Amino acid sequence: MSLVHLGIIADGNRRWAKEHGLPKIEGHKRGLKTIETLVAAAARAKIPFITFYVFSTENWGREESEVSYIMKLAETKIMKMAEKWPKIMFGF
Repeated sequence: MSLVHLGIIADGNRRWAKEHGLPKIEGHKRGLKTIETLVAAAARAKIPFITFYVFSTENWGREESEVSYIMKLAETKIMKMAEKWPKIMFGF
C-alpha cells in the first residue's frame, strides 16, 4: 500500500530565526524553502495529497505586517509550486 496523503505541521520558523540571529521574516522564508523541499520529495514519491498546517488561530494575533507577509509569501509560493508539480493538490 502506498502513501496517499501526507500531513505536516510546520512550526518554529520565528524561533529558528531568533536562534540564528535573523529577522522573523527570514525564518518564514526558510520555512517555505523546507516546504518546497518536502513537496519535491513527495512528488518523487508520487504522493498526490499533502496538507501543511502552517497558520494557527493564535497566529492572527501577530503584527499585521508579519501576518500579511506570511499570507503573501504562502500565496505566491503555492502558485509556483502548483505550476511546477501539477499532479499534487495545493490549497490554503
